[in-house]
Amino acid sequence: QNGKIDVPLKDNEKEKEKMEKEELERKELKEKIEGLEKQILEMKAAGFKGLDQKDEDAKKYEAKFWEWVKTGKEPPELKTDYYPINTTAAQGGYLIPQKLFGKVVEKVAQYSPIRQYAFVTTVAGDIDVVQENAGIDVAWPGETGARTEGITSGSLLASEKIIQYPQTALVLVSRKMLAQDTIVNLEDFISGLVARYVAKSEGTKFILGNGSNCPTGLLHGTLLTRVKLGIHDTPTFDDVKKVYYSVPSYARSRGVWCTNDAWMLFLSKIKTAVTTGGTPVEKIIWNSYAFGDVIGPEPNTILGRPVISCPDMTSAISTGSEDLMIFGDLKGYWITDNPYVVVQRLDELYAASGKVGFLFEFLKGGYPVDPQGLRVLANTAS
Repeated sequence: QNGKIDVPLKDNEKEKEKMEKEELERKELKEKIEGLEKQILEMKAAGFKGLDQKDEDAKKYEAKFWEWVKTGKEPPELKTDYYPINTTAAQGGYLIPQKLFGKVVEKVAQYSPIRQYAFVTTVAGDIDVVQENAGIDVAWPGETGARTEGITSGSLLASEKIIQYPQTALVLVSRKMLAQDTIVNLEDFISGLVARYVAKSEGTKFILGNGSNCPTGLLHGTLLTRVKLGIHDTPTFDDVKKVYYSVPSYARSRGVWCTNDAWMLFLSKIKTAVTTGGTPVEKIIWNSYAFGDVIGPEPNTILGRPVISCPDMTSAISTGSEDLMIFGDLKGYWITDNPYVVVQRLDELYAASGKVGFLFEFLKGGYPVDPQGLRVLANTAS
């Protein structure tokens, strides 16, 4: 009727059309699954059970929360049996909304160097983890040989409790600022400010913490094996290579260097005397042909492994006991985050200065559960 002749598709063209349709359906299904997984992770991180950010209850709670932050009136009410600690101002504060929690967590991860490579898990409370102690027995007893224990001292496996300790952050905001209707990005400002200072504080404890009301740090006691400098107070590239190869190969391939920027600067300035003709010339080793495979073109890799700046590690040596660098698989360091973060509004305490205090309380723990894949380059006694 329209002057066109309908030509039947060939079998291979039909098959191609069918395959393209199935591929499109698979792609759409994959996107839906990824979207659902993202929602589940967001809810888990925020500590809500069955309360999605898109739900009306969550939106109402978030609106009430920020109204309470600005005015101090009509505090938010969270009706859930899943939250294990009190949620009233008199009994401990209010749970921060999911969106704010997500922003804080995201920014803490950006500011905290150890957290970027460690094993991080979200759990509501202390946990017991299994760790290697004396190792496990491996033998070749033959067909009729006795199956006996080879390791006689200590248990083959041990358990370690990772305790979550309170970490607080106090934010002071002027009443005038809170009263302004035109104020924007308050959520972004508070989340960024809290995250930056929280990350700095936790970073110190992840390195130097002694386990007393704080996480146990990587350098606490003798949990990690020390590799000593060859010469007192004199780090060399030989020492760097020595600590690198002291780490088991399975961990070396995933290894990360942790050190103070002062030592990266020190390494970058090491020179060697090279004679050109009759004139001795100083040559910087950092980018030299001979050591090009040791130090990267920029101070962010050593022997091909990334370097993270840890300002809490020592920047000077003198006593013979300082820890200069950590190298190894930081997945052996466990960090536990409690998903329940609460905030208290402190009106009266700072009223005389025209300010309102907001006290955030986090619960987190840290411990080097698997130190076998980690080593420390330490100064040697004179």
